[in-house]
Amino acid sequence: MGFDKIRGHDRPIRILQGTVRKQRVPSAMLFSGAAGIGKCTTARAYIQALMCPSAHDAEGCGACSCCRRILSASHPDLLWIREEGGEIKVEAIRSIEEFLSRKPLESPVKAVLVDGAECMNISAANAFLKTLEEPPSASLIILVTPNPESLPDTIRSRCFQVRFSPLSADQCREILAAVRPEALTDQTISLVMGRPGFAIAGNPAADAQRCMDLCEAMLRGDTTEAWEDREAMEAWLDQVPLIFRDLVVAHTGGAGSILPRHRLSAPDVETVLQTWQEVQRVTARTGFHLNRSITWHYVAELMRSSIRRTE
Repeated sequence: MGFDKIRGHDRPIRILQGTVRKQRVPSAMLFSGAAGIGKCTTARAYIQALMCPSAHDAEGCGACSCCRRILSASHPDLLWIREEGGEIKVEAIRSIEEFLSRKPLESPVKAVLVDGAECMNISAANAFLKTLEEPPSASLIILVTPNPESLPDTIRSRCFQVRFSPLSADQCREILAAVRPEALTDQTISLVMGRPGFAIAGNPAADAQRCMDLCEAMLRGDTTEAWEDREAMEAWLDQVPLIFRDLVVAHTGGAGSILPRHRLSAPDVETVLQTWQEVQRVTARTGFHLNRSITWHYVAELMRSSIRRTE
């Protein structure tokens, strides 16, 4: 999938294509924005534009062997790093150094895509900083994260930052109609809140129900945290904006609730927004491997301080 197939993100794409046309590609880039909005897809399109032998006007052809192998992460000049068990360890970062130390086999540049960069542990982040300080020639590193604040300032300051925003409802509809038409419903479009990746990879209605169930458990004062693992915790934090959205709407006279079985209330908008800001701070720190039990009790206390369950 090249830039021409990506919906939305016109400004980031203009910036990226400009670096290709001017032949001023940074050695390290940071793609940030909400989960599920297409950051990683855009990163692969950018790498295609740089590597494709048939590229034209800063756009990969999308059909050649090079482009196909980039999409499948099987190109010899592309290294794709993902978190394992909620963490990116120092060994993965050292594999980047080894990979970039060798000359490209087929392409003019070697590229590294770090998906979920916020998952680097402290040792990995320190090792990665060394790579950023002395980047090999003809190399490109792209960090992708929904929480750039979780990365050390020393890493962020050495990266060219490209920010992505949630898509419009119409753009989400267009993407789902092409990729997963069976998931295309008005409820789904409302629930994903501009993040079509959630509908492509999962079940937004079931995820929203799970979010509500856990929120109600917090409000009941359940003492046993209900996040099975780190992934469950992060999934809940990804969905919780829906709750705050509905609470604000209830006070501002906007469109009705988009959550199932909505039985929550708050005293005023200011209280809702203050609590939301605190929860956002927690979300931004998930890359620091927060203790799930402590996080559960802390977030539960935040929710109980401002939200009530109504019958």
